[in-house]
Amino acid sequence: MKQLCLVFVCLVLFVQLYGAWSKTCHAMDHCRENECCMTKSSMVGGCRSKGCEGCPCQINNVKSHLGDMYLMSCPCAEDLVCVAEKEIVNPDDSSVEYINSTCQRPDTDQTTGPGLLLQKLPGYLRLQSANGQ
Repeated sequence: MKQLCLVFVCLVLFVQLYGAWSKTCHAMDHCRENECCMTKSSMVGGCRSKGCEGCPCQINNVKSHLGDMYLMSCPCAEDLVCVAEKEIVNPDDSSVEYINSTCQRPDTDQTTGPGLLLQKLPGYLRLQSANGQ
């Protein structure tokens, strides 16, 4: 019984600390301008800072099936794009794995790795090669 009480107290403490660490959200409009609503798997997300210059990022970061929340990480901050240092294409199913992606300032002369940028376009996101391919 003591162990069950200890587990319950730890769970309550964890929930309280998590709530104090980040503002909970269900949609992007619950967060500040420089934040996004992000979840790892639950129906409740947390407001997190968008990726800063040099911060790790996910190319093709998608919103959760649960609503207006990103899965696993926020996109890059305004005026930054997610750039992969390297890409690996699986020959069996043509899936692509992006290696060491970071938020960077857009640079039309970018030649590092495959130079893949996640471009922000009105209304949707598009993957485009920096060298025009």
